[in-house]
Amino acid sequence: MHPNEVSRITPGVTLAVEQKDYLYGNGLALLIVQSVGVNQELLASMEWVRLDCLRLSDDGATIGPFSPIVRTKALAAAVRPTGWLPPREQPPGPGGHDSMPEDRRTQ
Repeated sequence: MHPNEVSRITPGVTLAVEQKDYLYGNGLALLIVQSVGVNQELLASMEWVRLDCLRLSDDGATIGPFSPIVRTKALAAAVRPTGWLPPREQPPGPGGHDSMPEDRRTQ
């Protein structure tokens, strides 16, 4: 994403930002953008942008305010549809590791 495209990240946009693409946090960051700020001292090159967000848990519950500094070039890939949640891991089926019959696992 070109720095001028940061303007496309507006309040209400849902993001899923990989840990390698933001500062000051751990794991996949599920976010709803509240505002976009640019700290000219730290972000003069526009490679990074500060976002004021609400952080969400994997089930969509609000964890609280979160203000990560996000790599600008990662923003386009991080945008998700409103209400998006990460896929949940399915528990093993009744047959052990998964619910697929043994004869179908080798196909």
